[in-house]
Amino acid sequence: MVRRFGWSTPLVALLALVALVGVACGGDEDGSTGGSADNDGRALVVALTSEPSNLSPVFLDVNAGNWKIFSGLVAFDQDLQLVPDLAAEMPEYSEDGRTVTVRLRQDVTFHDGEPLTSEDVVFTWNAILDTDVATPIRERLALDGLIEGVRAVDEFTVEFTLSRMDPAFMERLYTGIVPAHLLEGEDLNSTSFNREPVGTGPYRFASWVAGDRLVFEAYEDYYGGAPAIKRVVFTFVPDENARAALMGNGEIDFTRMSPRLAENFEANEDVRVVQVPSASMYQLTLPNKHPAISDVRVRQALSMAVNREEMAATLIGPLGQPAYGPFREGHWAYDDSGHVDYDPQGARDLLAEAGWTESDSQGFLLKDGERLTFTILYLASNAEDQEFALALASDFQEIGVDARVEVGSNPGYQDRLDADAFFHGVGMPYDPEYVMRARFHSDYADVAANPAGMANPDVDAALDASRATLDPEERREAFIDLQRALLEDGSYLIIAERPTVVLVSADIEGLVPQMAGSPHAFVRGLSWNLEDWSWK
Repeated sequence: MVRRFGWSTPLVALLALVALVGVACGGDEDGSTGGSADNDGRALVVALTSEPSNLSPVFLDVNAGNWKIFSGLVAFDQDLQLVPDLAAEMPEYSEDGRTVTVRLRQDVTFHDGEPLTSEDVVFTWNAILDTDVATPIRERLALDGLIEGVRAVDEFTVEFTLSRMDPAFMERLYTGIVPAHLLEGEDLNSTSFNREPVGTGPYRFASWVAGDRLVFEAYEDYYGGAPAIKRVVFTFVPDENARAALMGNGEIDFTRMSPRLAENFEANEDVRVVQVPSASMYQLTLPNKHPAISDVRVRQALSMAVNREEMAATLIGPLGQPAYGPFREGHWAYDDSGHVDYDPQGARDLLAEAGWTESDSQGFLLKDGERLTFTILYLASNAEDQEFALALASDFQEIGVDARVEVGSNPGYQDRLDADAFFHGVGMPYDPEYVMRARFHSDYADVAANPAGMANPDVDAALDASRATLDPEERREAFIDLQRALLEDGSYLIIAERPTVVLVSADIEGLVPQMAGSPHAFVRGLSWNLEDWSWK
């Protein structure tokens, strides 16, 4: 049984770890794991499932975190309530909601000693909005046409002018701020800053050995107080069994692990096994541009063919829970009315209604001589993704659908989303507006942010209604409508809640829970309060 922290807050979670490509490293001068546990002499060694390609917040969306090198204008506290960070106080909306004023702290310096001013904020946001800068943030945060201008009112005051009232705009201000004095005149797409960044956060960049490790050091002049742990080493270990071995040998201090492998550490007194309740879900995206899957009856049949309860129990274990919509219980927009019964015969009947009435010699359905077939892609981040993809293919084959499983490459899989299904994790603990609009609205049907290419008027109407008011209850009703429309459309099959489990050295103190999103690359950095950690 996985042990849990015993905090009483309703938003229990620790933090999600990340996912990209690399090689494990042992202790040395950058990441010694031996010796005493004093805060000055021991590095925190974290094994990530993959290696990042870029550390600049200009290219990382608001929920992807900032690696603790950068700070945003606002931050999330333990309960995911917004609090001032680089802002001296919470930003203010004008009466019509179209102007947002931010007053900055005056005691902040970048890691090179230069002071933060309003010009840095203006530069950062203009860079994000610049169409010559190849950042995914504009799509992911639905920024297109939202911000009409950003200006420095004075040295420490910034004003955002919006094209419309935006109830989620404050959360966008979590985005990290970069130094204008180092980046003006640079090509932001290719600048060395992206791999050797300078920010205002509690940790400063120290070194990066490609394919091996990334090292941060404490910034002693951090406005929030110098971190207790003076050095953090990230190693890149994509293989889960290798991470488990490193943890068992005491060579790493923190890593993400599948629930089943994590159970092997229950008796290890040097390791805490921590369930991290999060907003993450397992999801299968069905391509609307696929000739057969463009029929909503086919998508609905595929949803009915999925034995969610069995998959959750078998592939996840005691922590497994089936899921049907994008919000987890406890989120303010959650609605429990949506449900899809496991009904293979009903799925076959629906496929027959859609014209799939013939079968070939292998039992796969045919229509006009063509087999109902598609590929399920997954990224090789952990064994569970593969197991879920295979289980889905098996369920689909039971109703006569030839679904094949294949490992996709990142970012190469994005070129295949028009024809292939995509199995992956998603998470939404924050305001749904900026993420869900880009993921589900027809305005984004031709971009990777909406991988299914869905264009559904009921979905659009719900998303449009959610952004037209600041009233919390009216917004909740709109998102309830969204959940029901998504279930009916079937382009995004939510399969199960995705538990996040981490292995943590028993020597670490200061871990405080916060609801986490999907445990993929850069999810809120290493930890939302890493600067408060210490060694026992």
